[in-house]
Amino acid sequence: MTNPPQSTPPHHAGLAEAVLGTAADAIIATDREGLITFWNPGATRIFGFSNDEALGQSLDIIIPENLRARHWDGYRNTMATGTSRYGESDLLAVPGLRKDGGRISVEFTIVILHDAEGRPDGTAAILSGQPNVDIDDELLDSLTRGQWWQLALKDEDDAKIVEALHDQYEAQKR
Repeated sequence: MTNPPQSTPPHHAGLAEAVLGTAADAIIATDREGLITFWNPGATRIFGFSNDEALGQSLDIIIPENLRARHWDGYRNTMATGTSRYGESDLLAVPGLRKDGGRISVEFTIVILHDAEGRPDGTAAILSGQPNVDIDDELLDSLTRGQWWQLALKDEDDAKIVEALHDQYEAQKR
């Protein structure tokens, strides 16, 4: 990864403000405990929470309940080690939770934020998702375990995620 330039060229003035203010993708930053410290218009568009509603809240407001334990295990590990497999070029696709309770599919990558001493101090994530595209529970109900595995066979890491989602989905139906 290359280091960013030390000064901003004049023709890039306002670039950071323009990118952070986009309504296309959600940009969300958190502190070390996972409390939301930045919430852009894209996050409002995708998840439905206003900036005032989201700031200071736990990421739990956008994580389905059945996925929270796994999320927080990974988050704590990232804060302890300073590494995440979902940085730079790796995308994670997961269900997200909207303010209205609907679930959507989102893809994201994260950047680990560091304090003045270089210790992990939070994250910034860029998330893509369509707010009006619900996860179709009827379709999920109709998938056999073999069909779930066909989805998973595209990639070994995806297989683990799909298996966990299938097991959690089945448990939630009971």
